[in-house]
Amino acid sequence: APAAPAAPAADEPVGNAAFDALLKAAQAETNTEVVGWYDGVDPDTIKAWEAAFEAEYGIDVKVSSIPGHASRDAGVQALAAFKANKAIADDIGGNADLMLDNIEAGALRAPDWAALEGVSPLIAQYRDALILENRHGGPMNEFCMVSSFYVWPLAVNVNRTTAAELKGVTFDDLAYDPKWKDRVVTDARFLGVYAFPMAPGWDSDRQIAWVKALKANGAKAVSGGSTGVIQAILSGEGDIGIASSSTTLREQKKGAPVDWYPPSDGWVPGGIGLTCFPTLTGTGSELADLWSAWQATTGAQIQADLAGGFVTAPGVVNDYTEQMAAAGLDLPANLVYAYKAEDVEMLGPWRQQAIDAFTE
Repeated sequence: APAAPAAPAADEPVGNAAFDALLKAAQAETNTEVVGWYDGVDPDTIKAWEAAFEAEYGIDVKVSSIPGHASRDAGVQALAAFKANKAIADDIGGNADLMLDNIEAGALRAPDWAALEGVSPLIAQYRDALILENRHGGPMNEFCMVSSFYVWPLAVNVNRTTAAELKGVTFDDLAYDPKWKDRVVTDARFLGVYAFPMAPGWDSDRQIAWVKALKANGAKAVSGGSTGVIQAILSGEGDIGIASSSTTLREQKKGAPVDWYPPSDGWVPGGIGLTCFPTLTGTGSELADLWSAWQATTGAQIQADLAGGFVTAPGVVNDYTEQMAAAGLDLPANLVYAYKAEDVEMLGPWRQQAIDAFTE
């Protein structure tokens, strides 16, 4: 009998036949326009994506964008298009509740995950990080993966705060400590605060009491999400607030006297950014899948490098995630976000009750 083939050495890469087949089919696609929600992406990043993708896979893609917010609008627009039997996107992501709606309607499909692991070793970690169930009890990670974490620690004006007063500061301090009276800025739609009921030791009633105390302590509510909070801090309307660390660092790189600071609660509010795979695609599904997996991994790093930022995603280690860990905040272990379907459904009501508690 012929001898059995030798097993690959430990340091020898194991082939991925499924990926090879995916790539071959993607390279045979005649329509190479890939479409997603990239309105906020710098044109130089788009060009870099196109060049890098062609260099890696030999496919001359043209990246096009659909008008609308990549988290808030993508899921709504994709679902409407699917119901009208229109293929409008190859790459889709968005808030978990909207993606659950798309799964329920059949607007998302399960890609060949084994093949996509040939794009990047991060793919398996991105998929494993999605522990949500869909509304029928099945795993949501059949259709989607976590491609980013949103993290909302404290943003501070470094010219108007001191290391001594920030040391050990907690979310409760902002609402109940007179030291912070008239110095706190909050997003008018309570970004981050709507996650508080899921935090250790918190519930819906505690969140409402906190918001009322925050108002009584002289906090100002401003519009514009993290950007609005940071601009208000820089303009002197307050000294501290809850804001996206990525937005904070982006302003810092522009020379603004602002920095992020870890709360001492042992947790930080946040969210998850998803990459999902639409049932209807403008290109062949193989190219759509290849593009989506690449854009969420290699493409995200290219974008971060060009912007002077960082990628915050499962399995990614960089200066920022190491700084978070040094502050006792490991991601996602200490990230408070909706990881149960019932919590996803409550994010809207929790946001609204916070708004009502501040405005009543």
